[in-house]
Amino acid sequence: MASENRGFHSWLRDSWVPWLALQAIVMLIASILAALLPLLSGHRYALFKALLQWTALPALSACSAFAPCRRGLSHYLGWIIPPVAVACAPWAVIGYPLSPGIMLLSALFGMIGASAGAVKRRRERGNSDT
Repeated sequence: MASENRGFHSWLRDSWVPWLALQAIVMLIASILAALLPLLSGHRYALFKALLQWTALPALSACSAFAPCRRGLSHYLGWIIPPVAVACAPWAVIGYPLSPGIMLLSALFGMIGASAGAVKRRRERGNSDT
């Protein structure tokens, strides 16, 4: 009976729901920052803009897709939020999306991160069937 009533904090720690919300928030903030940086800084920070858009966004996509899939979310669903956030957040803020290559790279890295999270979950549980 005690195992059924684990409490809210235990559920929150073991659930994938807060990690999915954190994934959406992190990706939206990073995408908006990547879209606003060229408008705020001009051409002086072109290298920083390129590093942010071409390396940080895909890396955040992989890391943010890894966490909810490691907690139990299907890896078929875990990769969707990063490319959607990279495409839609700048479009909503400045009126046009970032380069399509950045979105596709974020989708690829999101798929890699989601698959790695699913494999890590299976290895922690000790079964390789699911």
